[in-house]
Amino acid sequence: MKRAFRRGLALLPLMAMWLICCAVFWTFVFSRVTDTSADGKIVLYVDAPVPGSTDLAVALEEERAEGIRMVHARPFSYAMFSGQELQTADLYILPRSHVEKYQAWLCPLPENDWREAAGAEETDFLLLDGAAYGIRVYRAEDGWAAAGRYIAYEEEDTREDYYLFFGAASLHVKDHEGAVDHAAVLYAERLLSLTD
Repeated sequence: MKRAFRRGLALLPLMAMWLICCAVFWTFVFSRVTDTSADGKIVLYVDAPVPGSTDLAVALEEERAEGIRMVHARPFSYAMFSGQELQTADLYILPRSHVEKYQAWLCPLPENDWREAAGAEETDFLLLDGAAYGIRVYRAEDGWAAAGRYIAYEEEDTREDYYLFFGAASLHVKDHEGAVDHAAVLYAERLLSLTD
């Protein structure tokens, strides 16, 4: 009896190693099935809580652009351990006070008739270095919001305007190096149309 017990104890490290290998293998398979490369997805990062991140992604995916398999909508906290995806996102929503901190990741608005697409006024654009970089998606003065049912713009007592930006490293803005399409503009327009 003692001999069988010792043999069983000797096998425990092997069984634990086998379980760990299985877990790693299936995690890898699952991530391959549920994710895709950067040229097949649009990634939106929001510098605010996004309690409706899945619903926002579904709303943005309703009419997929050609070549886009999925949309991810995530808060900045999602990328706490991996800053690479955060820096290469296609779209950002930032509060006005954080724009300078992330300006290196942003690019001027791509050519488009943004006033018509967003119903925007001249005051809805954020100018940096003389160029329009952002479009207002949350107006603190009256609470108007694009995608307000998905994004918690008003965190604690800090009320400020939020803006939508395009990522400088996005593969979905036609003027960028290595760009595969211009789909980020389509998804930005769709996000701006999600008003209550």
